[in-house]
Amino acid sequence: MDPLAQTVEVRAFSSDEELNDAMQKKLEEIYADILSTSDVANAYEACEAAKSEVTKLKRAQASLTQRARVAFDKMKEVALSVDMALIEGKESAAGMKQLARLEAEHRSVSRANSRILERLLPQAEIAELNQTADHLAAKAYAVREAASQRIQKTAQMMAEAAEYEGGIVFDSMNTLSGEMQRQASEFERQAANYRGWARERAERYLRLAKELESISSVRSS
Repeated sequence: MDPLAQTVEVRAFSSDEELNDAMQKKLEEIYADILSTSDVANAYEACEAAKSEVTKLKRAQASLTQRARVAFDKMKEVALSVDMALIEGKESAAGMKQLARLEAEHRSVSRANSRILERLLPQAEIAELNQTADHLAAKAYAVREAASQRIQKTAQMMAEAAEYEGGIVFDSMNTLSGEMQRQASEFERQAANYRGWARERAERYLRLAKELESISSVRSS
């Protein structure tokens, strides 16, 4: 075989396993540096704040639901006591006062619960989806930029070899930079999914808001 016609493979590692382990470790180090940059960190904080808001509203809604149930059960108990007193021809001013207070509490709690379910929670969930998309997009941009910088540096080093040999060809997709480009594309795909889910959630929210507005208009007419 003509030694000048054969493919020359240069390896920095003795086995594929050693190569894969080293690349994975290097990628983890690179990603740790990238994801700690200000743009990505700020997007992460905004995403976490949006998630916390959804969690807070869900907890508040569950608490209000339980409080409304307790108030309703107490209302039935007090109402029965008032009814029996009236049937027996007795006055129950204290019972009526307590019943009125419980009814007012139940109305207020139910109204607050409805506000969460109909407005605040849907809006918070939409914001969470959008913030998650923004975080993924920020990661995608940062990773792609880092990959571009690495490949440019590699190209400069290859240029020196090309000057020495007259021409060097290499497949950038089989490098760390190539793997980073693939990861950036995956982040972009996930970001697009979250933006699509946010649009769908917003459309459902608007339809529900219109339906509730129509029902409210009919009741008030």
